[in-house]
Amino acid sequence: MDNSLIPLDLNESYWLLDSDLYDTWPVPDRELLATYPDYAEFRSELAEYSGVAADSICITDGSDQAIEKIIELCSRKKLRVLLPLPTFSGYEIMFNRTDIDQLRIYYTEDRGVFHYPLEETLASMRSGSVGALFLCQPNNPLGTILSAEDYGLILDTARDNNVLVVTDEAYAEFTDSSTVSRIMDQPIFILRTFSKSFGLAGLRVGYVIAQPTIATELSKLLLPWPVSGTSMHYAQLALQHRKSFAERRSQLVTLRSKFFETLSMIKGIVVYASTANFILIRVPHADVVEQHMRKSGIKIALGEKKTSDPRVKSLLSSTIRLSVPSPMHLEEVVRALKEAVDNLDK
Repeated sequence: MDNSLIPLDLNESYWLLDSDLYDTWPVPDRELLATYPDYAEFRSELAEYSGVAADSICITDGSDQAIEKIIELCSRKKLRVLLPLPTFSGYEIMFNRTDIDQLRIYYTEDRGVFHYPLEETLASMRSGSVGALFLCQPNNPLGTILSAEDYGLILDTARDNNVLVVTDEAYAEFTDSSTVSRIMDQPIFILRTFSKSFGLAGLRVGYVIAQPTIATELSKLLLPWPVSGTSMHYAQLALQHRKSFAERRSQLVTLRSKFFETLSMIKGIVVYASTANFILIRVPHADVVEQHMRKSGIKIALGEKKTSDPRVKSLLSSTIRLSVPSPMHLEEVVRALKEAVDNLDK
């Protein structure tokens, strides 16, 4: 990582992997580098970690590959997709490459709180007009999460109306919330990744949890050996040290609260509550603030640039998304942001 720039723009948990822990990890042995990977042991470890059977696990090249292949599966089945927006920008990009019929519904904002379009979701599924629902839970870029009651109602309605649910849980481990207990009740794909909750985005390791028959159906769309042996090696080490990562995640969640409170004290910005590893803010002239932050050595993301949908662009106008910085960088980030906002009045 370029230490001259603090990376807060891609939702990377860039400081979760402790240097002292990493220095103890063995490098892959020669045989692992010379042969094709065998995923059996890794799949069993993922199953044990997730609390499911091994045949419910499908290993993928990051969660992006899982998204791509599930979209392909929906296309083959000619399912009309219900897509609540905003969501992870990768969904829009991949859907726009297909001829899948989409029904887009939209979050709204009221007095600093984003609201999920619950009634539209339920009505669409009950009408029989959609065959699949794609959810980002917690949501990226908003940081929101559905209540257990609302989420349960959505899942029940999907089950009763034969709607496939695709739940992206990239950030779920920051909330201790998951849909895993529902996989045997109905058709659900649950997407997970090592990028966020383990801070290992460079490995490109993801996995899908689903009923065994559904997981098998998805795996048939993948090329052999989607994850390298080296990436698998380090992902297995991360699972072996899951307690250390859980402690670091707890530290991040605590720091997220401090970050939220500190940002809320800066006059002129709106700070939105988050259940992920990032926080969304709204500030006038966000593009000018972004340029100032980069000059200060800090990379941040403009919300409006994360979508091509006009309604989402309007909702995310003047927003900035920032990963929760490390304890070492927190004060520096807040100081630079305050300076950038203060300069807007000059």
